[in-house]
Amino acid sequence: MILLGKLSKKQMAAMDYFASALLTPQLKSHVIITVKLTKNLPVFGYTEVDGHNSKGHPREFILEIQNGLSEIDMLQTLAHEMVHVKQYCYGEIDEKGTKWLSRKMDHDSIPHHKRPWEKEAFRMEKKLYKEFIGE
Repeated sequence: MILLGKLSKKQMAAMDYFASALLTPQLKSHVIITVKLTKNLPVFGYTEVDGHNSKGHPREFILEIQNGLSEIDMLQTLAHEMVHVKQYCYGEIDEKGTKWLSRKMDHDSIPHHKRPWEKEAFRMEKKLYKEFIGE
């Protein structure tokens, strides 16, 4: 995994841990992630596909993270967004949010926190965070 952006050593270690927990070693070695810290972001974080491999699979991502989060919120948000990276890499979700595990979805008709990919990310962020800090 190539990680670009200004993160602390602990945050970099967390990103590596989350990637290792969510991606195969082969896939992890082909993923490029840029982390941007943004003021006044209306959510804690956001994942955007920024590039694809030669087969058209998402492999480059921008994680936009709200600047100024507490360390706990930052690590949990990084974990949450890494779950989305995993979902894109394995084709569990498409870039338009219209398919989840090959099933057609109308994401506009589902509240944000009830979308299946968000439910997984919220559930996994806490698990990954606790594993990383050794709880």
